Amino acid sequence: MLTGINFSPPLYFLFNFFLQLVLPSSIEALRIQSLGWTIIGLVLCFITCRRLWGNIPSLVGLLLVVCHSDLLLAQSQEARNYSLFFACGAWVLYMQVCNIKCPTRLFTITFVAHLCLCQVHYLGIIFSSLVGVSYLFFRKDMFFVKRIPISIYSSWVISLPAYIYFLSKQKSLLNTWPKPNSFTDLFGVYGDGIIALFSIIPILAIGIIAGNSLDKKVHFPKLRNPALLTSVLWSGIPLVVWTLSHLTPINLFSLRYFIPKEAAFIFLISFIYSSIQMLWVNQYSKSKISNNAALISTITICLLLFLINFKRSSFTYGEDRNYHHWLIKKDDLIQGSLPMVLCGDPVFFPNAYQYPVEAYFLVDDETLNSIYSQFSGKIKVLNHQDLNDFNSFILVSLKNGMPKLNPSSFEITSLGKFHDRLPLFCTKFEKIDSPEPTPPS
Repeated sequence: MLTGINFSPPLYFLFNFFLQLVLPSSIEALRIQSLGWTIIGLVLCFITCRRLWGNIPSLVGLLLVVCHSDLLLAQSQEARNYSLFFACGAWVLYMQVCNIKCPTRLFTITFVAHLCLCQVHYLGIIFSSLVGVSYLFFRKDMFFVKRIPISIYSSWVISLPAYIYFLSKQKSLLNTWPKPNSFTDLFGVYGDGIIALFSIIPILAIGIIAGNSLDKKVHFPKLRNPALLTSVLWSGIPLVVWTLSHLTPINLFSLRYFIPKEAAFIFLISFIYSSIQMLWVNQYSKSKISNNAALISTITICLLLFLINFKRSSFTYGEDRNYHHWLIKKDDLIQGSLPMVLCGDPVFFPNAYQYPVEAYFLVDDETLNSIYSQFSGKIKVLNHQDLNDFNSFILVSLKNGMPKLNPSSFEITSLGKFHDRLPLFCTKFEKIDSPEPTPPS
């Protein structure tokens, strides 16, 4: 946290630091943890919506968002902190609808929820502040400053100095890498939610066909809960950040930074479904039939979408279409006994991770050599001088990437291309035994 390598607030790192003390595990296990945080967030979303609208609207909103959200599915497989960010956002929304009567307990849980949201990501304080804005609109009988609970103020008082401290420790400019911010990228942020919303139409149609008749006297429920306004505000954050990225030099438009909005989408879609459902009433005691029909149709639609997505993804599994497969050489070259030296950036050579004993990286830059040497024990980094210690090896490089070795020390044999789809060539180097010295006459 103090190296300046990662700029995120400390919650994710502290949690895993203490977890490692109790339950040591590999970095790959963090992917399982990410899935766990996503499930916790979804459970909190369901409980939050069920308190207001019941089981069926909550399940419909939950299932529709989950099956359409590529962001949730992707981050549930990543060893990163964004699924925890989603879970903390769901927790904050839950605290807005819970009915804890004990003031001390309500203060403590609300404070911890907002503090966790702020300390898992820098944009967490933006999401937390919008919760405060929603209270300003719904507590008009109180003094302006007192409308926001003191527990939320307390979390901000701790988070802001912590932000300043950690940002001061960074070793490079924050968020300097390019982030696409075209209109297509903006639509990609909201596309999943829009499709999930329109998926309500066939579900409602099935519910009406199942036996319900319309009653025009029923009106939509009023927006009396501040969590609804919070969800609307959270949904608008990507649009505001996208606009700022075009009006100012600051560009924070990255889809995963807005993952708490997925909890807001679940909340809003559940509300919309519940509201529309109230437009038709059952006159012949067939409400169970209608609810079952809506739930079964939702599950069916979600399963069909998952199957379509799987079919689309499986299209790239073929060797001719999967470029990851092109990077992995599956012949006798890497199965042989000779060491393989890969010339270039290690990130492009998965072979070294499959065969760590025989694979080496040739990185002649001193700075990069030092960085890669410290990065992972599976990466063996060499420079040109180290190659003189080999008796023989196979070099994989571009045509003009040959090392500067004494040609009289090695016998060089060209082995052709590394792979048909890659501009890399294999060259075999075998050390020439030095002749015996001629005795003096």
